[in-house]
Amino acid sequence: MKSQFQIKTKVLPDNASQQLIYSVEGDSVTVDSAGLATSRNIGKSTVKISPVGNPDVFTSVNFDVSLSSIERDSTIIDEFLALTPWKLASGAGTSRSADKVNTNNKQSIEILCENGAIGFMRNTEVNTYANDATGIDISMYVHDPATTQRVIVYLANDTGLSNNCSFVFEGYELKKGWNHLSAAIRSGKKVGAFDIKNAIQAIQIRVEAVAAQNAAVSFDALSFVDAGKANVLFMMDDGWTTQDTEAFRILSQHKLPATIGVVASNVGDARFISSERLAEIYEAGWDFANHTGGHKRQGDISEADSLADIKAGRDYLIGKGWDRAKDFLILPYGSMNDKTAEIAQEAGCTAMRTLVSGIEIENPVDNFGLKAFNLIPTVTISQAKAMVDNAIDCGATLTFLNHRFGSDTDTMFYPIDRYEQLAAYVASKKEAGELRCITASQWIEANKSKA
Repeated sequence: MKSQFQIKTKVLPDNASQQLIYSVEGDSVTVDSAGLATSRNIGKSTVKISPVGNPDVFTSVNFDVSLSSIERDSTIIDEFLALTPWKLASGAGTSRSADKVNTNNKQSIEILCENGAIGFMRNTEVNTYANDATGIDISMYVHDPATTQRVIVYLANDTGLSNNCSFVFEGYELKKGWNHLSAAIRSGKKVGAFDIKNAIQAIQIRVEAVAAQNAAVSFDALSFVDAGKANVLFMMDDGWTTQDTEAFRILSQHKLPATIGVVASNVGDARFISSERLAEIYEAGWDFANHTGGHKRQGDISEADSLADIKAGRDYLIGKGWDRAKDFLILPYGSMNDKTAEIAQEAGCTAMRTLVSGIEIENPVDNFGLKAFNLIPTVTISQAKAMVDNAIDCGATLTFLNHRFGSDTDTMFYPIDRYEQLAAYVASKKEAGELRCITASQWIEANKSKA
């Protein structure tokens, strides 16, 4: 997981002492007494090499440790190219049909549920093995997430589904249009004697409509995924003071960076981090994303006002010299409409984070529907840690979202002691090489070549 580089040296004249001292400025690499450099963090470091007893004679080696995209291996289980194997197993008000429009291949299969019905289709012609898979991926087109209660995928060791494992994707994890979702196998709910090591002999997919509503979801691909490393982003919206007094303190103890969504009009208000402190936090390696100029609901204002508000936030960051993540837009209140992504692009943004919940397996570059996991008071430390583990198994990016820190039960707050435990857990997984804790700009930079 960590890269290593051997520093080769030759001391002249030949009879001079060969004992050398390696001193490092920066925390992106460490160097042992034999000159073996090991990468630790993203960033730049300078290694100064000098002979023992003569520090004024030295040479330097510069290291710039960058971030690559996460490697994840996937194996197709089904591409939904044949309708016949997928038998409709639900009753009145449900149907399944070939969808030749919403597909990345020749066709997908749509399940339609009318008037709050629950529809499901089952394929019993499957005979496959997960082998070393750690998660599943599913690609589907959701026609209207507001009418879709949830989608459930079942893997079974028998055609009757007596021994199965189910994976639930709730409506609040879905967005309109294409959804590329992932779930860790360890997170599935097991029934009977299901064992992932045994043959998968049946798959069932279930769509539940919201009461009295019609829901339609088109399924395009289902895969096993083999992964073992994740990205974790700590992200905070608005710039509240506790993001400095609590989060900055806690994360800095573990050398974990974060990203703050800065609202230009908030700076100068005593409830929010001052311009002077923001400058210091930025110099410490944190990113500042564009949370707009005036924190307006982008989905409820005119196109002209939306463009002006987004540009105002971006221009503010540029003017302050805090421009690493100036093109990363965070939507106030998660509010958007069908034009918001287009407006964000016109304003110069290359990525946009929403309030849709979940882990992210899509490329963030030119992506205007990025997800986050909101840490509200009801989220236990066990649940937060489980999200980290799931992201690792799926080879995904997990963005933890916070607003304020403290004991208040308002959904804007998260308990400080839990955040301390979460930071320590993320740091331990980072040290084990199972994740990278990164900022918004680093996430974008690592994936530009794949855009």
